[in-house]
Amino acid sequence: MDFSLTDEQERYRQGVREICTKFPDSYWRRIDAEKRYPEEFVQALTTGGWLSVLIPAEYGGAGLGMVEACIVLEEINASAGNGAACHAQMYTMGALLRHGSESQKRRYLPDIAAGRLRLQSMAVTEPEAGSDTSRIATFAQKEADGYVVNGQKVFTSRVQHSDLLLLLARTRRVDDVARKTDGLSLFLVDLRQAGSAIEVRPCPPGAKLPIRHRSPGGRMSPKPNTQFSAIFAVVAMLVLRSWSFVLGSVVSSRGTACP
Repeated sequence: MDFSLTDEQERYRQGVREICTKFPDSYWRRIDAEKRYPEEFVQALTTGGWLSVLIPAEYGGAGLGMVEACIVLEEINASAGNGAACHAQMYTMGALLRHGSESQKRRYLPDIAAGRLRLQSMAVTEPEAGSDTSRIATFAQKEADGYVVNGQKVFTSRVQHSDLLLLLARTRRVDDVARKTDGLSLFLVDLRQAGSAIEVRPCPPGAKLPIRHRSPGGRMSPKPNTQFSAIFAVVAMLVLRSWSFVLGSVVSSRGTACP
């Protein structure tokens, strides 16, 4: 197989490199010393359109492929940048693109492509599940006015730099399904609507903090006005403390009917 890049792909690499040269080692040393997010670097990549290469053109992205996405991240790291600060903005939207309704995609993807919305955080991992996602215990119980979610999440990276969050929870108990991968549903959480009700702070290793969440939300498909509420604890490198936030949309549900 020929793995050489086309002239156009080489231009993509050069374009990313030109941005990275504006952020020398001194910038990254300062970011590290101040322990802060490289906002200026991420914004420069966003403005250049490099974080939306995988979003189809019909939703405002470049409509490119995996090779081009790899070129972007490879060059960021080869140029001594930090791809981990922005890589999730490129691929987290894949769940929405693949499993979301057309209404959801048209509502969120253009703003994600333009950088007006950041979807780069996922609440998946749990303390007792390890790397076996099928063992997660966070449960979304259907009630008359929505869902009540109970559980714990860890390693909720970049949540303080995201507008939207993907939350994975069970909607059927593992003992009630034929396959342990059935009964898992993906929720789209709109963190912006929480406002000052959400406090995000570092969590010491091993610390546990119960948090209660309960507020109305919205589900776009198939019933746009379905309401959600949530109650769960988050144990994470970053802990979400809140008394209220919105569970926006069910993006995907496996092995269970979403009423």
